[in-house]
Amino acid sequence: MRSTPADTHQLFGPSRFWDYLRANLEPAILASNDSHRWAQAADAIERCEARGTQIHVDLAKSIALIDMFRNGSGLAADRITLETCVPYADKDAIDTALSDLTRWSVAVFRKHMDSWAIFAGSDFDIDSAVATAAAQITGLDLDRLAKLAGLQPVLAKRHYHETGSLRWFQTELRNLVDLAKATPRTNDAAGYFILALPDQGESRDAALDVCRNFSAQNGDHLIAIGLPRNALRIRELGNELVALEAVRASRPELEGDPVARREIAARISAVSADLEEELRHGFSNANWYESGKRLRLDHGTSLSKIASNLADKRFQKAPKIHSELLNRQKPSSNTQAGVRALAHAMVKHANQLTLGIEGFPVERGLYATVLASAGLHREIHGVWGFSAPADTEIGQSYVPCWDAAAAIIADGKTPTSLKRIYDLWELPPYGIRRGVMPILALAYIMANRNSLALYGEGKFQVEIDDYFVDILLQDENLVGLRKVDDDAFHGAILDGVAKAITVTTKQACSTEPLDIARRLVKFVRDLPPWAQRTLNLPSAAQDVRRVLLRADDPYKALFVDLPAVFENPDPAAVATGIQQALHDLNDGYPRMLAALADKMLAALAANNANLGELRRRASIVSGISGDLRLDAFAGRIENYDGDIGALESIASLAINRPPRDWNDRDPDQAALALAGFGLKFRQAETLALVKGRNPSRQAMALVIGTGEAGSAVIEEFEVADSDRPKIDALARQLNKVLAQSGADRNLILAALAKSGLQAAQAHQQKTKKAG
Repeated sequence: MRSTPADTHQLFGPSRFWDYLRANLEPAILASNDSHRWAQAADAIERCEARGTQIHVDLAKSIALIDMFRNGSGLAADRITLETCVPYADKDAIDTALSDLTRWSVAVFRKHMDSWAIFAGSDFDIDSAVATAAAQITGLDLDRLAKLAGLQPVLAKRHYHETGSLRWFQTELRNLVDLAKATPRTNDAAGYFILALPDQGESRDAALDVCRNFSAQNGDHLIAIGLPRNALRIRELGNELVALEAVRASRPELEGDPVARREIAARISAVSADLEEELRHGFSNANWYESGKRLRLDHGTSLSKIASNLADKRFQKAPKIHSELLNRQKPSSNTQAGVRALAHAMVKHANQLTLGIEGFPVERGLYATVLASAGLHREIHGVWGFSAPADTEIGQSYVPCWDAAAAIIADGKTPTSLKRIYDLWELPPYGIRRGVMPILALAYIMANRNSLALYGEGKFQVEIDDYFVDILLQDENLVGLRKVDDDAFHGAILDGVAKAITVTTKQACSTEPLDIARRLVKFVRDLPPWAQRTLNLPSAAQDVRRVLLRADDPYKALFVDLPAVFENPDPAAVATGIQQALHDLNDGYPRMLAALADKMLAALAANNANLGELRRRASIVSGISGDLRLDAFAGRIENYDGDIGALESIASLAINRPPRDWNDRDPDQAALALAGFGLKFRQAETLALVKGRNPSRQAMALVIGTGEAGSAVIEEFEVADSDRPKIDALARQLNKVLAQSGADRNLILAALAKSGLQAAQAHQQKTKKAG
């Protein structure tokens, strides 16, 4: 009316009044005694709006509104009244529209009243159906009622603001007589607000005593018991709501009656709203008890205040972690990816500012809110690293859970599973969320790495590396921690073993027991696979290797198992024995390869002093024999420089087995195979001229006989080009001696034959003795 100018002469007709009522008061009308007629009219008008024009809709709304108020107004929807409601239409248009409304079953003409009314499309008696359903309800199902009413948990808002941990309290309904049977559901709720509804027979004082006594019996759970002042009204509305739901679910005639379904839905909505309001009022104004004590709730305040107070009491040692991404039970997949990236940065770049994270990815935010804010990673004396929580408000809030982890690890005689620490942190008074635990646990490990023995999948871990991080993030059951008591590790054995490690590895080693254990285990695990398996080592070296490869306890390995190997209580003798064993282990593989190299060079008529000449010879032999394996051998000899890797490559070719699979028989087989390659190599050298190459060796044959029985000898031999200067010099000396003798040709040749025979026989005898 305020927005319509007066000179337009527009009337606020019944159709507009209908629109006003429907937009503002429909829920209230549907909850009143006029709900049935309103639902019928609304359904008819919706059908009219789908098929008719403006005049049809205006007439239908006018008929519906006049029919709704006919008893109190004395006004009927006759022809004259309807013409007044649609002044813009003539009589013929009105007649046609009314005829259409009759044909569409929207309106009906009542001859006895000479007026129009909305078509009554439903005769379902909702009140009777609800009364019948209510009579069949033997007891109010409060669990079902709570679901129907949509009870919401109570958030501890102030506690969340101060600690960063979102905690909520589950709200439940229970019969007063069933409080002793009440078992809180297992979920992530910090506690429970249980509203006890008494029957009509109990006095309020008696009901209050029951609530007080029961609240004192729940030490394992944080449960507050409340007695509402409007319990009777809650039960009435609850019974009505359950009855309405039963009618909607069990009456088949509603399938074909949209008007009745609309009315049922409206009644359920209205009763639900009333019930929610009564429950809100009941929870807010109830007398609450926890641990047998009355909880004071100031007028006008919500249960959130009590929830925060209870959370503060229950989780008084909770750390302050203001990270919405991580401080939750199940972080999102993106957050979990950030946790993984942050964990790897913690072990790789612990000595760098912000762990070397550049920019502002997810892990950078997690670092700032979880680690940096508490001083777990900070600069001390100019060096960045992990340490105990800083002496700040947030840092000191971490101290209780930090000390709890240290206590549970110190009490264990065996490695403590990380799951035990997680379970402890999750319980009161800490209440740490699962999402933040991996980062917090890894920070604790990094800060105490010099006093903790780490175990992954049951094995002692030498280093905190990516593998350790992966199993920590995968399953906390796979990670174990054990406290190492530094006071127990002292004496000459530590100094002696540290010195032995330094001498063997050429790297300084501290006398810290954990550092010594890690260095020893790492040394053995880094040995070549053959050295980890061979039996061609002194027995003491084999025993030391066995102890360190199976080490799962640094204390036991250093002070029990290793001294037992040498059966000597003297720490200096044990240290000396360990040093010798480490030396044997360290030199075993190179020594075996060196012996193999000597045999190979002997077969090739070469030595370490003329490897350059050997490589030149290999370049001549390569590709001339037609033997692919010999060509591969020659190709590797062509690049041979005496290095261990080069020799491994040649030997693995000889026996068709990679070095990682070698056993004690393989070096002997490799020596035989290399001798065969050497023979073929030298034979191929003598044929180099056939391929148009300058041979590096010459094959010769010499037949010597002196006329004596059995004195004939046939000798085949090879000489290298590098020996030609020596041959020429020796020949010149022989020629000079023979020329000075003045003997004739026959005597000279006879003397040469006699000398050659003696040289050949001497070589044969030497060979027999060597064999």
